[in-house]
Amino acid sequence: DDVKMKLFTGLYYDQFLALIEFLGESVNNLTYWDGKNTKENSKKGTRKFSPEEELFLTLVRFKRGYSVNTMAHFFGIFSSTVSVIFTTWMQLSYCHFNSYRSIMFPERHHFRNNLPRVFKTFKNIRCTIDCNRIFVQMPRDFRQPRKFVFSYKNHHTYKSLIGVAPNGAIVYVSDLFEGSISDRAIIEQSGFLNYINPGDLILADPGFTIEDLLMARQAVLDIPPFLGKRTKFTSEEELKTRRIAKARIHVERVIERVKKFKLLSGNIPLSLSPIADQMVFVASCLVNLKEPLVK
Repeated sequence: DDVKMKLFTGLYYDQFLALIEFLGESVNNLTYWDGKNTKENSKKGTRKFSPEEELFLTLVRFKRGYSVNTMAHFFGIFSSTVSVIFTTWMQLSYCHFNSYRSIMFPERHHFRNNLPRVFKTFKNIRCTIDCNRIFVQMPRDFRQPRKFVFSYKNHHTYKSLIGVAPNGAIVYVSDLFEGSISDRAIIEQSGFLNYINPGDLILADPGFTIEDLLMARQAVLDIPPFLGKRTKFTSEEELKTRRIAKARIHVERVIERVKKFKLLSGNIPLSLSPIADQMVFVASCLVNLKEPLVK
């Protein structure tokens, strides 16, 4: 049932089959990890589920955000087994998707002739960027070192940079940084600039004060104009603001697609924080299996 498949996994059945085929023969010979220790799970034994069923379990938890106890009840297994399967398949998916990271960010000539109408006025557009913020469960032991900080609306947060092509495909996903990092710092530290070519145009919001960083790459930043000490924009600035806003809204729509994987839209459990980087990247790649966002 395609409707129910999409509801519970985020994918249609043919997309699910394409994903299992993409993961290859390795799905039949997995090393299971417990998600806490860097060692093989000693209780591998005989597989209770087929690879397709394990992937289905993983996607259901990822998409619907169910707890391990709820999933254990649904599937008639121990909650610890749910954790093992989920962590293993998330890492497997990440390893396969990550091997394409270097070719994930196409140069602008690949989509120059098929630009959506809203982007046709932006010469040499390469991508639109924005940051995705996700919340993480607070640790009980505040002495325990964490990658996130208590910095946003009284939550512990992670922050990642996302780049989106004019058609709405995610072409760049950074690793996660502490929630207090500035937009400029994440651009400097994430490796995003390594993908930028001379002449590229990058769309962003006014928080990205990175014009000099792009100029060093002979690239151009386009952001809405600032009011400064003025009370209103000129008519030309108003037109530019609207034009950029119509184009930039799509990166926000893409981030909303990522957050439809409900395990990422609530508070990520502390038990999953070690693989939060992988989860965000896998979610972004699964979003790219969906129909194009912009036509």
